[in-house]
Parts: sequence; structure tokens; C-alpha cells
Amino acid sequence: MLPKQDPKPARGTVSGYTMGVSPLFGQPYPEQVDKTGDAASLISRERMREVVLRTPTAAACLNAILDFSGGVKIGVRNTDPTKKPPKREAMRVKKILAKPNANQTKRQFLLTLMRDIVTFGYAAVEIVNTGDPDRPVDLWVMDSARLKIDFDEHGLIKGYDMLNARGVPIIEPHKQGAGGGDSISYDFPRGPGIGFTGQRSFLNDQASVNDNFGTDLHGWEPNEVIFFSLNPISESVYPHSRIVQLFTAALLEDLMIQFISERFTDSNIPFGIFDLGDVSDTELRIAIDNWNTQGQTGNRILMTGSRGSGSKWIPFGYHLKDLEATQLLSEFRMKIMGIMGVTMQELGESQDVSKSNGYNLSFTFKKRAVGPLLDEITETLTRRLLWETLGMEDLEFYYDEIDSRDDFLMSQIDTNYQKLGIMTPNEIRNRKGLPNQEGGDDALVFTGNSWIPLSMVHELAKTILTIEQQTNSLGASGAEGLRVRQNLPGGTNGAPGQPGVAAGGKPVGGGRPNGHDRGASSEMSRQLTGKAAENLYKLLLEDDT
Repeated sequence: MLPKQDPKPARGTVSGYTMGVSPLFGQPYPEQVDKTGDAASLISRERMREVVLRTPTAAACLNAILDFSGGVKIGVRNTDPTKKPPKREAMRVKKILAKPNANQTKRQFLLTLMRDIVTFGYAAVEIVNTGDPDRPVDLWVMDSARLKIDFDEHGLIKGYDMLNARGVPIIEPHKQGAGGGDSISYDFPRGPGIGFTGQRSFLNDQASVNDNFGTDLHGWEPNEVIFFSLNPISESVYPHSRIVQLFTAALLEDLMIQFISERFTDSNIPFGIFDLGDVSDTELRIAIDNWNTQGQTGNRILMTGSRGSGSKWIPFGYHLKDLEATQLLSEFRMKIMGIMGVTMQELGESQDVSKSNGYNLSFTFKKRAVGPLLDEITETLTRRLLWETLGMEDLEFYYDEIDSRDDFLMSQIDTNYQKLGIMTPNEIRNRKGLPNQEGGDDALVFTGNSWIPLSMVHELAKTILTIEQQTNSLGASGAEGLRVRQNLPGGTNGAPGQPGVAAGGKPVGGGRPNGHDRGASSEMSRQLTGKAAENLYKLLLEDDT
């Protein structure tokens, strides 16, 4: 096996890379690099998360995804599904998942991880060595809203960064340089004109990273973090953030809900414009005085005065129905549900759900919202935790089938596949995470009353075709004389259309089923079936020898 080498970057350049950014703070998010001046770049992702998750639709969609995904079993198996996983290694992995860290259970850890992946489109887990051979690492979910990634212009990850609660970059203790001590917070440089200790800056006179601090000054090395990316993009290491996609729709939904709620507390006096038309100056002054008097009392100003010729009242469209407020709110909700891959059925709305479309809605939810989430978790944990960190390259994570079809329907589908020779019993077992069983690798075909190997179907078809050709050569008169002679030990065969007699004198078979003699076609089919079975049996014997 070749020794592992440091990863080498590609020659291409990612447009999301920004020059001159300190490795302590990581590269900016894609929306911050955008040159269009989008206001989203001025809003922190912590604030976006707060706004989005307090919006009813986004919160309901998130709960639906977590409730379903949290109940799906995630297990470990051999990378070769035909074999059982190594017992000792599998037990070590199960111990890590059962207690990922000092605070959380397996379910709590996975739900925390899923929440960030669903809302941000990415998540990160810190790997902490424990020194225990039976449980070598702890897994801690990092706050994705505070996480920053430092990568070069080719998109190669150099490290991960984060500011602590005091706004100071977190850094590994052994990279503190002179005077760093054991602190995990970066000690900002001080020197002439800056401070009094004379400590140099992390940048030298040529604006390069000072050798005193190393060329890669980060909080975490790339091998210390497991990074999950649900919606990767080519222009940046950061994936396309769902929190940015959801923010605008969630904000508009929140404003619409506030607007609708205010309609229940406002007065029923409508707003509008009253054109007084042709009135005299005296009447206009009286109307103005009355309006001013009512305005000073804190009451809503009423339209008063004389309605002269041409006066007209034009009310505003103020009712919710006139403003189409509910339709607009529904539109915003559908946009949020579309981004998160959740259907109306999963949110408990069954008004437009029927048996004909209920299955399709459920199938869409599981394939769009749940399936990609579980795929990303199992595949990334397999590569980063099992293969690269623990060195268990013969193990992989998997999750149970989430198809909306129930087990009974799935078993019917598997049975049909097996009867047609499409899948072997072991292939069906492997798909469910079960190892092989002896004798389960042969593909069989069910002929209606027996199973035959798939490899013998061609010979069977040739045999049947030969018998049919021989029978057709007899003609109708010959076919009428066909009968089935039953070989009865110690007995006699009956005449055409009559049952045979066993050794004890008891009739066997029946020449008159349902009180009628067998016709020529019935006798012919019995003759053909018997000859086909006899020839097939001979072929099987020849195959065995």
C-alpha cells in the first residue's frame, strides 16, 4: 500500500476566493463575495437563522424533516454487502455513535447535525481524540452559523476558523507562537505603534504570513473537522446556503402574518378618498374645522361636509379578500416548502390530499427532503470518520429503507423480482443490510409450479418447442387419441377417458372431472405437460452428471 501524501490542489481557480484575507478569519461567504451589493451580505447568518426558524412554515418544515429522519436507523455494515462486518471494529463504531460526546446521545447528536444541514445546507463536526482504544474519538457538532473555512484559490481547504464569545479567533495552543501559553484564543499582535510588548504581527513587511506563527494559522486543521455539504457549488468551498434562500421568503411571510393579524384589531371604518366635488369655500372650511376637532380628540377622522354635485367616495381595497392577502401568504409558504422539499401532506394539511396523490406527495417528501440528508450524513461519516480517521476501510454507514411503500408492498416487489430471476435472495438481503446466506446466490425462475435455475430457461424453452412441433405433426385425429397413462405400482392403467386402478382396486385419477369426459385439448395439455416435465428432468440429470 502506498504511503498517504498531502492533497494537491487543482490548477483551476474558484471565483469565491478573496485575496488578502487572514487565515485566522477564513474566506468570506459567497453572498459576501457577490459584487451586486445584495443586502443579504450585511446580515449575519446567526440573525438569518433566528428569523427563519421563528417563521411558522419554515419551523414546521424543519420539524417534519427532523421527526422523520430522526427515526431512521443508521447502522454500520461491511463495504462488501455479502460479508458480515468485523465484530470488534463494528462494536467500536457503535460505541462512538451510542455516546458521541459527554453531553449527547446518538439521537441528540444526529438531530443537531441534521438541523444545521437542513437550515444552512452544510454542517461541521469536531473530532476530539480521547486516547481510549475502545472509543478513540468524541464527536461535537459545531455551530455552523459561526464557522468559517479557509481555502486557497484552487479550492483546497487549509483549515477551519471560528470566533469565540468575545469575538477573538480560536486557535490551537501549539500555534500561538511566543507568549501564547495554553490559551485557545488568538493573542493579537502587539508592537511599536500598536502595543508595548514588541510582539510582531502575523504579517511581515511583505504582507506574507509571519514565520513566527506558521503559514497556516487556523482554529482547526482539515483532518480535525468533518464537513458536510448538502448543496455544493463550483465557485466556492462553501455550499449554496439554504438559510440565504429561505431568509427572504420567511421574512415576507412574517410580514404578511403581521399584516393579517392587525386587521383583526383595526376599526371597521374603511379608508378611502372623498372627493367633495363642487362645494363652497364656507362649506370646505366647516368640514376642515370638524376634521381637526375630531383629530384632536384621538378619534378616527370622519368624512363630513356637504356632498355637492360631483362628490365621490373612493374606498381603499382594505379587506383581506380584496388585497388577496391569503393568496400571497399561501404563495410564500409554497416557496418555503419547495426550498425545503416538504409537501402539504407532511404539514398536516389534508384538504387537497387524496388516495390518488397522497402516495406521490409522501414519495416526493422522502426523496427530496429526507433521502439527500441521510445520504450526505452516511457517505461523509463513512469517508471522514471510518476510512480516514479510524482506518476502518472495510466498514461503511448505511440507513434503513425510507421508501413510502410499506414492508408488505416491498416484499411483493422483491418476490416478483425473485420469480423473474432479476434478483437473487442474497441480493435482496444485501439491500436490507443483511449478509449472504448459503445457496442464495443462484438466480431462479418460477414456472408456475416449480423453480428452475435461470441458466436452464433456454433449454426448457427448446424442449417445450420440440414437443409442440411433434404434437402438431399428429393432426387433429391423432390429438384426439392422446391420453395420459399413469404408471401405477401393482395396478392397471385405465382406458382413454377412464381412471386407472391401483393395487388395492381403488380408482386413481379421474376420467370424468365434474361429471364430464376429458376433451381432446385437455388430454393434449396433460400429455404435453408430462413430456415437458420428463424431458426437463432428463436435462437436470445430465447437468448434474
